[in-house]
Amino acid sequence: MEPSKLDDLTHDEIRAWLQRALSGTEAIPRFTRDESPSVAILRLERSLKPPARDSVREGCRVLVSEFCNSRSGDPNYLQELVHLASGFRDPETVENLARLAADFGGAPDVPPRVQLAVLATLVDTPPMRDAEFWESILEQDPQRFGAPALSGLLATDLQRAVNILPRLPEGEDMAEAAALKLDLAWDTIPIGERLIFLDHVRGLLKKCGKDLAFTVGQWIASKQLSEEDSTFADLRHVLNECLGVDASPRFTSPKIWAVREDLPIAA
Repeated sequence: MEPSKLDDLTHDEIRAWLQRALSGTEAIPRFTRDESPSVAILRLERSLKPPARDSVREGCRVLVSEFCNSRSGDPNYLQELVHLASGFRDPETVENLARLAADFGGAPDVPPRVQLAVLATLVDTPPMRDAEFWESILEQDPQRFGAPALSGLLATDLQRAVNILPRLPEGEDMAEAAALKLDLAWDTIPIGERLIFLDHVRGLLKKCGKDLAFTVGQWIASKQLSEEDSTFADLRHVLNECLGVDASPRFTSPKIWAVREDLPIAA
C-alpha cells in the first residue's frame, strides 16, 4: 500500500495495516533493505496527516494491550511492536508493559528476546520505574535480567544500583555488561562525587565474582586516573590564570627535557 493512502483509511484499517507491517507481510518504504519495520513506521508516521498519525499511535496502544493480555505471539512481530511502542512513548502503553514485566514468571510464552525488549523500553521510556521494581526484576531471573535491572537502577538510584553488583551472576558477559553500564552512567554523577562513588564500588568488589571484580576493577582504575588527570589539569589552569604561565608546574625529568639525541642530558 502506498504510504499516502494511509491518510484515507479508517482507524480499524490503519490498525490492521500496522499489524501486517510489523509482522513483515506488508511492504513499507525503507531507507535500507535491513531497516527494521518499527523504525520505518516511526519515520513514515511523521509524514501522515494528524488523524492518521493518531490512528497509528492508538493502533500501537491497542496491539500492545492485546499482547499484554494474551502474553504470547510471534517473536519477530512482538519485538517490533515493543520497539515501536518505545518510539511513541505512550504512558498507558508503558504501564501495560511494566505490569507484564513484573510477572514474567506468569507469562512463560513470552519469548526471552521479547522480554528483554520490554525491559529495555522500561529503562528508556518515562514514567521511570522505581528501585523496588528493578530489584524485583533482578529477583525473577538474575542471569537473564541482571543487565537490564542494573541499567534501570542506575537511572533511578545510583546507591542501590551498585549495591546489587554482588548479586549479579558470575561470567565474562555479565562483567562486561556491568562495566559498560557503569560507564554509561558515569557522566550523570556530579564531578565532586565521582571519586567517592568509585571508592564505594571498589569496596563491593570483594563480594563479587572474580570476572566482575576484575572487569569492573579495571574500569575503576581507568576512571580514577582520568579523574586525577582532570584534577591536575584544573589546578594548572587556575595557576595559569592567577599567577601566569611561568608559575605553572613543569616537568624537569632529564629524559623528558632531552628530546633530541644531540642535546646533552642533564646530570
